[in-house]
Amino acid sequence: MKKGFTLVELLATITILGIIALLLVPIVTSVLSSFRGDASLKQKDSIISAAKLWASDHRMELPSVDGESICVEVSELKQGYLEEDLKNPDTKQSISNDAGVQIKRSGASFKYTYLSRCN
Repeated sequence: MKKGFTLVELLATITILGIIALLLVPIVTSVLSSFRGDASLKQKDSIISAAKLWASDHRMELPSVDGESICVEVSELKQGYLEEDLKNPDTKQSISNDAGVQIKRSGASFKYTYLSRCN
């Protein structure tokens, strides 16, 4: 008796593996995309947290009138509040130093909003 596989057995195995790949590729792609989106949101949250730390150290520079706002750039937050090398999870490029957080006074509290570019 000969050892080995027949051509039909090999074709059946390749076909089954192809079907499995067709089923798994879209699922893996969507999971990776979801992870990138989550990482991007987490990074924006960490930039906002750094701006809150900055605000606690610079209370005199915060807006004093309701509706007034300031924008703290990432370049300023990198001076002791953020890591030096921040990369966008989607594009793998460094986040611009012009990006920042808008701090807007709303009554007795402040609202923090991430902006891709401070004005």
